[in-house]
Amino acid sequence: MQEFFPHRDIEVINGAVPGYSTYEALDWYHDFLFKLKPDIAIIYLGWNDIGQYQPFGLRYKNENKSYRERSLIGILMEHFYLLRVPYFFIGRIEKSKPIDLSPLTTKEKEILGGFHPIHYENNLKSLIGELKKQNVDVYLVSLAGLVTYHPTAKELKKMLHFPRGMREKLEIYKGVYSKYNKTLEKISRSSHAPLIDLRKIILNPSQRGIFTDTCHINVRGAERYGAFIAETIREKVGEILVRKTRTY
Repeated sequence: MQEFFPHRDIEVINGAVPGYSTYEALDWYHDFLFKLKPDIAIIYLGWNDIGQYQPFGLRYKNENKSYRERSLIGILMEHFYLLRVPYFFIGRIEKSKPIDLSPLTTKEKEILGGFHPIHYENNLKSLIGELKKQNVDVYLVSLAGLVTYHPTAKELKKMLHFPRGMREKLEIYKGVYSKYNKTLEKISRSSHAPLIDLRKIILNPSQRGIFTDTCHINVRGAERYGAFIAETIREKVGEILVRKTRTY
């Protein structure tokens, strides 16, 4: 942004927290982020939701319509860590298996067909709504990773972080990922929050060399993401700077 507007001071605050799903992000906004009152908010959320809230995952996180309406078993699993020990060993066994490239079974197709990340849609809509109450211009960022297109053999070796319960099966991961991205696109349209589509800059294996695993990027990737996002919001930033100049 400094290259586009060399004579203006533009403050960028990274409000992200590693490991946060949309649940924690919404709480984080209510606890603190609302105080910042930014001109523009850029939201990149979803990978941690995919990891935790998907129909093949831990049952106690998916057995109800809303994770906030957990059953007794869900509450016990959350607060008594020893009850999670079997899941730990199951997870270790899953991760030791090679990636499964087989097609979806009929049952798996049925499960995916009936799945919609309602919590993700509701949480993002709430977050966008709260920001817009403060007259903040909101942008969403698409979920982009090695699972986005068709990973090569080399890329498959980097994909070490399959969500629990997917049994290292690529087509399940791609199916859940697709559901989340389609939901994100739907939210973008209904909330009038433009979608910054990072998928456009990872079209081929060479461009995807920025990934260190399924979705995390190296320094070169951060620079590319930053440049792409800056170019996308450049016009809006210019409008805001003009408005602020007139106000002063």
